[in-house]
Amino acid sequence: MREADKLNDKEMREVLFDYYESTNERLRIFEELCIAKSRADAILVRENCLIGFEIKSDRDSLERLESQVKNYSKFCNLCYIVTGNKHIDKITEHVPEFYGIIKIYYGEDKRLCLEIEREAQRNPKEVLKRKLKHQLSLLWRPEIVSIAKANKVKPISRKSKPKIATMLVEQVPFDILQGAICEALMERDYTIYLEKEESEA
Repeated sequence: MREADKLNDKEMREVLFDYYESTNERLRIFEELCIAKSRADAILVRENCLIGFEIKSDRDSLERLESQVKNYSKFCNLCYIVTGNKHIDKITEHVPEFYGIIKIYYGEDKRLCLEIEREAQRNPKEVLKRKLKHQLSLLWRPEIVSIAKANKVKPISRKSKPKIATMLVEQVPFDILQGAICEALMERDYTIYLEKEESEA
């Protein structure tokens, strides 16, 4: 592959995000979120679903993919590997069958194209409560407290964030809690915490 034809991470992100944002569906995309010992390239939040995207550009290796796959699977309801021409033929050897595969490449007219080679499926072996606990760890404590109050989960006074998360998983039905997690992420307002940091500086 010629150096000029190699796609980089930035180019692939732009095409990927444009594709999903063009649907006019209610969603939000987070970049570089920490998931266990990995950093997710992108997590797309829908109203009842978290979708993870690991991007392997033509300039990347697949060296760390095995551990990254495990971490995405812990946190996300659906997972995709996004890759280009360099890795597309061998990528199925490195990801589970329930992983979706998205290919981004230069078309004949030199425009960037996106094709969904394989749709993502839910992991048939996932433990739902464990998945929710991992997803709750993405939330800030005030977001978790808000969900607990909305669902009348108590007592939460002086409880740690992990303890409240455990109470939520044990007391709130899966679908309701999944939706609440997604809504909290969808509505997250970073300015509140930036203003707080500035006032304390």
